[in-house]
Amino acid sequence: MPGNEEVLEPHVDNKKLDPYLFKPVTLILSDGRRLVGTIQALTTEGKALFLSNSMGEKLKNELGDMHQWKLPLAKALQYVEVLDGAAIREIRAENTIHSIHTVTESGKKVGIAGFEIELRLGSPGHLKVRYRVPENQKWFDLGELPIREGTLNLPVTLVFVSYAKEDRDAVLALTRAINDYGVVTWFDERMLLPGDDWQRKIEAAIEEADYCLLCLSAATIQKAGYKNKELMLALEQQSLRPPGKRFIIPILLDECHPPRELSKFQWLRAYQTDWIRLLARAIAPPHARRGAGL
Repeated sequence: MPGNEEVLEPHVDNKKLDPYLFKPVTLILSDGRRLVGTIQALTTEGKALFLSNSMGEKLKNELGDMHQWKLPLAKALQYVEVLDGAAIREIRAENTIHSIHTVTESGKKVGIAGFEIELRLGSPGHLKVRYRVPENQKWFDLGELPIREGTLNLPVTLVFVSYAKEDRDAVLALTRAINDYGVVTWFDERMLLPGDDWQRKIEAAIEEADYCLLCLSAATIQKAGYKNKELMLALEQQSLRPPGKRFIIPILLDECHPPRELSKFQWLRAYQTDWIRLLARAIAPPHARRGAGL
């Protein structure tokens, strides 16, 4: 920004509102209005700069990551409302939950059978969250997550696992190993129930997944089977994602040669030393990578 422009960096001075800075809140004003959003700053004159949820989404879409926002005052006032602190009759921190959603890295809401969470009160408008993935006993700490309009969104990393039935035992061991890094794996034996339209479920799971592991072996790579349809579906999804976005990861269970359609993707050999940590570096969520020293 040009150096002569006044930049919005007010001093915090209002003790009444201090605990609610940057926390999701509902404000009840003396004129009867009800505002939902966050208090972005407090001025020495007793004013509160309030960013509504709708304006927050607009600002995020236009400017990106909120940690990078540093706006000239005139620009900032296009998004925030300046409130007189004395006009705030009531402050309600968002501590009531009406719904909880598990949300993938790409923002898709997904249902995950057997996904467990533990909630504890955090700072105003936040909950401390731990989770563990199906059939795994390890807890992963997500820290404090905001409650927004009664909804708590839990970020998850969802991985679809494609394989041939002959490789089932090796692939099951692979899924259990990657579950230890906080990754939720879509494995048909766990996710499909009697009576499900299994083809539709699989197609939806590939579309919703953050990553797709294509497990290949010398014994099955040339065989007919639904895994070949899954390969085509995965390639279609890869084509819809931004260039360079990691999605398909070929896993070689033994010495074999992947089909030419996968030639541009870096392979991972599951029989080499430390391969699971390398896979975790590629797909595990940031909190799990930090916890594992990756």
